[in-house]
Amino acid sequence: MTEHLNADVCVVGSGPGGGVVAKTLAEAGAKVVILERGMEYDRLDHGEPLVDGALRIVGRTRAFRLDMAHGLPPMPIFTGRCVGGSAALNAGTSFRVPESIRQRWTRDLHLDAFQKGYVESLYQEIERFLNIHEIEPEVIGGNGRVFERGIRALGWSGAPTKRNARGCKGAGMCVVGCPNDAKLAPHLSWIPAAVAAGAKLVTRCKVERVVMKNGRAVGVEAIVRALTTGNGRASTGSARAETTPLTLSLSKGEVCEPLFIEAPTVVLAAGALNTPRILWKSGIGADAIGRNLRVHPGVVAGAIFDEDVSCWRGTPQSYFSDQFLEDKGFIFLVGAVPPPVGSLLIPGFGQEHKQWMAQYGGFTDGGALISDSSTGRLIRLPAGWAQAVYLLPEGDRARMQEALELTCKIYLAAGANAVFPGFIGAPAVHDEDGLRALMKRPIPRSRLIGGSLHPMGTCAMGVDPKRSVVSPSGEVHGLEGLFIADGGILPTCTIVNPQQAIMTLALHVARGIRA
Repeated sequence: MTEHLNADVCVVGSGPGGGVVAKTLAEAGAKVVILERGMEYDRLDHGEPLVDGALRIVGRTRAFRLDMAHGLPPMPIFTGRCVGGSAALNAGTSFRVPESIRQRWTRDLHLDAFQKGYVESLYQEIERFLNIHEIEPEVIGGNGRVFERGIRALGWSGAPTKRNARGCKGAGMCVVGCPNDAKLAPHLSWIPAAVAAGAKLVTRCKVERVVMKNGRAVGVEAIVRALTTGNGRASTGSARAETTPLTLSLSKGEVCEPLFIEAPTVVLAAGALNTPRILWKSGIGADAIGRNLRVHPGVVAGAIFDEDVSCWRGTPQSYFSDQFLEDKGFIFLVGAVPPPVGSLLIPGFGQEHKQWMAQYGGFTDGGALISDSSTGRLIRLPAGWAQAVYLLPEGDRARMQEALELTCKIYLAAGANAVFPGFIGAPAVHDEDGLRALMKRPIPRSRLIGGSLHPMGTCAMGVDPKRSVVSPSGEVHGLEGLFIADGGILPTCTIVNPQQAIMTLALHVARGIRA
């Protein structure tokens, strides 16, 4: 038996794109249903050890997802599957789109959403609601202080990052689950506001396809998975937000029931990797779907100082440098990782590694995000599967190596005893002469340690249906009532973390639907 729900708008995904759309339209009076594949996200308890809490949350929610883009080097792509999407798992760093990118999108790609006056109104609405502001000095932490010291010593531009947070106490647990709920991720901001305005949230809901008739959307077919508890009741696993229980029959283990949402407007916000898969399963096969994949690759370096840094305390991503943003297309950001992860950046085996780890109180890490000029794609496979492929060209490889060398220079300038460049087989470096000697030869692609947290571009926005998937309004070319509002519609790499860019475009899409 299929459960039916009626809605004005069905939003697929509850991350920074779907959350914005759901709140905006629900508050405008629309009947909104939000479908989320994952579970409600959790948080650490006060006083709970970071590693223990992370293992508990990851094991229960299974929110962290890993895809692998095949190529040279293979590129791991990390995303989130939970209420709040990937934004529930990030550090909250919020950047407006760099001015050069904004101008390019309006001038060359004719994207009205980024016209200067109009996009300013979008930025301000988002920033007011999420309390986006520069990090307070008292929660920057030792990792940010040494990073700032190195940047200032080099004479580079830099500043504390801006974040969507309120009442931050510098717990350092943003990417695991803030015990104070200070980071205003979608599961603590957009989604609760949407639910308060009447939207219904269905978790553990796998969307099978968008149903189209005569060239327009009429609804969504999905499967709801619920876990049964010992008392025979169904649970979606949600701890905070109101959910719609749709399980009709109960048994031990997992219960799956079909669901049909009848809605004249469907907004896909399942992410740059998943939205193309839904389109293909829905019988939508435009040539541009899945192409133009940008992975926004990153590089990372670790460092050890004589002083106490305690990088796990304070805001993780607290300071940045945009010194080379315009001319080289990369941005530097400090990081912070607990010992089990940071140990992977420290070279050596056995006794040597043990000696380095004994100094972990002085450890920190940081890196750079590279605006990739190359593009990958998703390849459509049978049974609704897809595989990402991505080949890093020589130009981008060289820029990644340059960014890695400059990241190491930041820490050496800050007075680090040792710096650990993030590539396979790299030794510890103690001074600039050693760094120059190490970086004299090209690092082979096979030895680069790269990764992606920000896939984008696979459903690019544009005016040409042959080269883009959605129009400047966010509606899929040639189809009525079907919109996309996630990182897939970003037409090129943003250079900076794309969270605010995604929310900006989602608000633009929602305003158009509301009108």
